[in-house]
Amino acid sequence: MYREKASGADSERLQLEKLIASLGEDDIVVVIRMDRFARSNFDLFSIVKDITNKTVWFR
Repeated sequence: MYREKASGADSERLQLEKLIASLGEDDIVVVIRMDRFARSNFDLFSIVKDITNKTVWFR
């Protein structure tokens, strides 16, 4: 489980970077609150693209 305490406006998101780096094929990423996960729709699409490029499931 990864939990970010930094402001959503902050571009440096260490926990998110750690999460993406640790993902392996067929892992599943579950997000409880989308508004806390991404700062904008563009940001969300970018993050999801990075995740799914690693053949990881996103929920």
